[in-house]
Amino acid sequence: MKHTLKPVGDKKKKVFELTKEGRELCTGLFKRFANLVSIAIEPSLHVCAHCGCKVYEGGYREVIDGKETTFCCTHCAHSYQEERKLSKKPVKGGKHAHS
Repeated sequence: MKHTLKPVGDKKKKVFELTKEGRELCTGLFKRFANLVSIAIEPSLHVCAHCGCKVYEGGYREVIDGKETTFCCTHCAHSYQEERKLSKKPVKGGKHAHS
């Protein structure tokens, strides 16, 4: 870290600046810290049944076919149910639409 004196009004103030090595050190520390946070919260994450995004807290839960299902929002819950309805609709010949 290096510092310079810069004028601020009538006084001079020390302004600190990271060196290249200091920036690299801080970047490495922040990346390691981010990895630790990810590892710590991973067990608490839920995955949206519709879009697959990870939800830490909150989200929207709905019981579908007797099973609690997690969504990131009500829009995904509605879309998921609509897709399920479409996939269960019979087409000519008595087969499901996706068969």
